[in-house]
Amino acid sequence: MSGEEVHHRGAHYTVDGVRLAPLPLQRPRVPVWVGGTAPAALRRAARWDGWIVAGDDQEGRMTLSPDSLAAQVSELRRHRAAAGDLDVAVIGVSEPGSSVRAYADAGATWWLEHLHSYRGSMERLVRRVKAGPPV
Repeated sequence: MSGEEVHHRGAHYTVDGVRLAPLPLQRPRVPVWVGGTAPAALRRAARWDGWIVAGDDQEGRMTLSPDSLAAQVSELRRHRAAAGDLDVAVIGVSEPGSSVRAYADAGATWWLEHLHSYRGSMERLVRRVKAGPPV
């Protein structure tokens, strides 16, 4: 993300003469969020800026409880050498007017509403978006 040309030949891909543009405004770099719930993923996330976790299933039902999130955030912080801010982003589903306060209390700093076709019709998804963020 330096703006320099990239040349790479590896076992899985080749990049030759590619340049990222425009450059990110964030310095020294864009924040890096690591996903996954395996112990190794939590250890990796602890070394970066944040952790992102899927909290719902394909049918749009929440499968991640606030208690489970709190336990995973605790494990993540146990591996974090540096003090300071750590983003915890939960991808989840909520209904208009519902609260996600329990997830915030468990350590979530971001709520990313998961809008996908399994949740229902386009009209239903548009109504959800127009209702605004959960409380």
